[in-house]
Parts: sequence; structure tokens; C-alpha cells
Amino acid sequence: MGAKSMGRYLARRMLAVIATFLLITLGSFVLLHVTPGDPATSDAAFATSATPAELRARVRAQFGLDQPLHQRYFDWLARIVRFDFGQSFRDGRPVRDKIAERLLPTLGLAGTALFVALLIAIPVGVRAAERAGGWFDRIVAGLCFGLSAVPPYVLGMVLIVTVGAGWNLLPFVGMDSGHQDGPVPTFIERGLDVLRHGVLIGICFVYPLAAYLIRFVRDNMTEVLSADYIRAARARGVSPRRIRYRHALPNALLPLLTVMGMLLTAVLGGAVILEVMFSWPGLGLLMFDAAMQRDYPVIMGLTVLTSVAVLAATLVVDMLYTVADPRVRLT
Repeated sequence: MGAKSMGRYLARRMLAVIATFLLITLGSFVLLHVTPGDPATSDAAFATSATPAELRARVRAQFGLDQPLHQRYFDWLARIVRFDFGQSFRDGRPVRDKIAERLLPTLGLAGTALFVALLIAIPVGVRAAERAGGWFDRIVAGLCFGLSAVPPYVLGMVLIVTVGAGWNLLPFVGMDSGHQDGPVPTFIERGLDVLRHGVLIGICFVYPLAAYLIRFVRDNMTEVLSADYIRAARARGVSPRRIRYRHALPNALLPLLTVMGMLLTAVLGGAVILEVMFSWPGLGLLMFDAAMQRDYPVIMGLTVLTSVAVLAATLVVDMLYTVADPRVRLT
């Protein structure tokens, strides 16, 4: 694959990404603005002595809500090109600052969950593939099927009621204990506190990812182990461990690149419900609060962030796959 063909392929992919991004933002913007409700009628908007009609008109003019819908969209699109997401309708703060405050809790939680899920899925999936059809494979298949049937918010509620509120073993509200009184905790103490608060919500993130990835690794590993070059390696006397981890596993994990974008979307989508349940101060809770308050700039800012993250991950994964697998032809 030459540099010129790679450049043409990358250009086509970038055009597709830009077109998809515009469609996502346009659809979200229109849908958001045509749904019933008006941010100018929020409780905060009527905290003065002005009459509702006068205040509503003033608020709408202040935030440009009195402009035609198409003009609002193009004005907003022109601002986000400069990384200006506007100001929150609720408190007047820059949306960019509000998102930045909530970004690390969500990324830390999602990244840790995906890492832990991979640590579980790879060895379990490889072992199940080696013993395909055996008792271990059947047990793993049953567990994965059962876990996949339980929605994360259901398990989250069970953990809150039992482990959190019932047995009082682990905290289930917020990301830390606050530490308003007493001595200032050390860095290690704060880290352990955040870890304790993240256990229950982390379980809800990890188990559906692990259940999916175990089946994914198992199925791909089973297919690779039956390939001709693996049988040839066995005939040459190559050790089973070397065949398993040197020859089979890299090829079995290669298709995993193609689903990373889907996994990112699933993790970000599930963050909204779980972060609300556990009061985790991340992007999901921010999105829920903004939706309840009809805070258009915050909602659209989060929509842009999520869309860009998913599209960028898909593009990067696509490029990595073409580099990792020379059999892929770019046309």
C-alpha cells in the first residue's frame, strides 16, 4: 500500500467523518429545539420581579432563541469550529469549562472499566477456546449469557440497596467523601477514597463489557486455532504455549480493533443512567441535568464531544486495522 493510496483513503474517510458529524449535529440540534419546553420558562428565569412575558422575551433575546432555527444552527456551528460552545443557560458559565470539570471522572471510570474487562476477557476467552465444548467453556458461556441478560442499572440498584445501604460496606454516592472536616487527606488517602466510591459503579461498567469481550475472544480464538497454519505449527512440534500466545492470540485479537468504536459508544451511553444512579460527577450526570433544565448549549456541547470521540476512535481504529492487517485492500 503506497503513500498515495493511503492518502486518498484517508481523505475519503475524513470526508465521510465530516459528513456524519454534520448530520449528527443537525439532527440533534433540530430535534432538541422542536421538542416541547422553553429554557426561558425555567424557575431560575423567574427569580426577579419582571413579568413572565417580559422576562421570557429578554431571556430568549439574550441567548438568541428568538432567531430562526437555521440561523441558530449555523451560528452555533461557526462557534464550535473555534471550540466555543457558548454559555450555559442555567448559570452563565462557559460550557467548555463545565465539560472540562466532568471529563476526567467519566474517562477515568470508562477507561479503567475497559482495561479491567480486557484483563478478564483475554485469559478467560483463550482458556474457553482451548477447551471448546468442554465443561469450562459451557460454564463460561452460561455466565456470559446470564450477565448479558441483566441490565447494568438493575444490578446497580441491587448493589446500592444491598452492599451500599443495606450492609454499609461501600459508599455509593459521589466520587469522594468530601472531607469538609478534619485534617486534609494525603494523595494516597484521596486515591483510596475515590477507589472505594468507584467500586460499585465500576462493577456495573465492567461486567457487560467483560461478558461481551469474553465471547468475542473465545469465538475468534476458536476460529484461529482451527486454521491451517496453527495445525502446521503443531506438526512442527511448536510448544502449545508459543502457539497460543505467539501465533494465535495476536490474530484472534486483531478483529477487536473493529469493535472498539462500538464499545466506546456503549460505555458513554451507559454512563448517563449509571452516573445519575450513583451521583458520579461525570459527563453522564451533566447531560442528565442539562436535559432536565433544557440547557441547550450544554446538551449540544456534550453531543459534539461524544460524536467527535466516537468518530475519531472509529477513524483511528480503521487506520490501525489497515496497518495491522496487510490483507486489507484500500480501494
